[in-house]
Amino acid sequence: MSLTNRIVRTESRQDERLLGLKSPQRPIFLYGAGVYAYVLYKYLAAKGIVVEAVAVDRQYRSAERFLGKPLLALDEVVSRA
Repeated sequence: MSLTNRIVRTESRQDERLLGLKSPQRPIFLYGAGVYAYVLYKYLAAKGIVVEAVAVDRQYRSAERFLGKPLLALDEVVSRA
């Protein structure tokens, strides 16, 4: 069993909070497009939580997508709220 599978299958105190993120009325955006965003994206996906998009500061937006999700400038995300 891979480390990722062991982490996802292990019960934690955060599981109840994570279930609250599954609400379709509250889209999930990740901030950052580095290794930690990659790990968090994979973890959330394994828990069944869908990430809507990824946001970065405008000067770091060097692509249109990250992990198949739209890569937005942070000010675009804030203006949606």
